[in-house]
Amino acid sequence: RTYYPTIERVCAETGLNPLFVAAQAALESGWGDHAIGNNLFGITAGDKWTGKRRTERTFEYFSDDRQSGRFEKVYSITRTSDGRYRYEVDRKFRDYDTPEEGIRDHAKVLSAKRYAVAWAYRNDITRFAYEIAKAGYCTAEPAAYADLISKIARSRRKQNNDFLKELQSSINLLSGENKKILEENIQLRRENIDLKANQEEMLVRIDRLTKEVERLRKTIGKRNSYEDKTLF
Repeated sequence: RTYYPTIERVCAETGLNPLFVAAQAALESGWGDHAIGNNLFGITAGDKWTGKRRTERTFEYFSDDRQSGRFEKVYSITRTSDGRYRYEVDRKFRDYDTPEEGIRDHAKVLSAKRYAVAWAYRNDITRFAYEIAKAGYCTAEPAAYADLISKIARSRRKQNNDFLKELQSSINLLSGENKKILEENIQLRRENIDLKANQEEMLVRIDRLTKEVERLRKTIGKRNSYEDKTLF
């Protein structure tokens, strides 16, 4: 989740699918854990790149063993079980000051003319991944690359859905608690209103009793005065 908010924000401007971009970042750099600086996508630095660059040792895959001329230094060439060749080489990669700069440059790379066919499928994660691989984005076999991207994207979507469910559950729980608190407050208010009414009724009764006591005192006083007069 560290980079996903930035990916979503940039994709809202560029039109790319954020799940695809996130899946690429996960595949190419392990969500940044193995990134080359802030280069989450392993974008290489060609002759036209004028920004910062850095040389890193990496692996590339080709269908033959005659691609050594592409690289400054080749450490080894190994044939794999699927008949392809794995090259361990030095390559120059683009270097960025911030992850967002790298994410924006990634979108710029994919908007190049060579990916025009792929761009039409940008909302179809599997097809889009296949088309950019076919157009030369990476040295991986297009179908295999698309399959990996698709699996990662589905995993990310599930994480998003699980997070939303968890968030909704928390909201429901809070709503239930808030409803309970509201009902308790309403009940307390009703009880306070009843208590106030009872207090007012008691005050009225006390006032009546006070007046009655005062009246009785006056009556007793008059009676005593009358009796005193009749005695003499």
